[in-house]
Amino acid sequence: MLYLAREDEPARHRGAVLHVAASPFAPSPRLLQDLGNGRLDGEAFAGRYLRELRGRWERDPRPFLDVLAAAGDGADCTLVDAWGDEPHAPRRILAAALRQIAATQRSAARRRAGVRRAGGA
Repeated sequence: MLYLAREDEPARHRGAVLHVAASPFAPSPRLLQDLGNGRLDGEAFAGRYLRELRGRWERDPRPFLDVLAAAGDGADCTLVDAWGDEPHAPRRILAAALRQIAATQRSAARRRAGVRRAGGA
């Protein structure tokens, strides 16, 4: 199961803990700088961060799949960051991306299983 928690809430951390800032999923320094300089608001930050994540997925899906594996099969994984309760906290955006990836993979697996049952390729 995938959980979210603030870094300062260790009692809510379950299973494997992924600190977003110290992971392959950390927002780029440029993105953080643009947010810190006021060039972006929270919504714009979220959109750009999601695009960064999509680019990373296209280059190498393995880190995403590893997190999904850590949060599956009865295991727990908690995404944490130091962004407090901000709606655009990277942990929230990453979790949404991971949930979408998981849903897409489940759908693809069902399609493949349907093709096999139907006697197709």
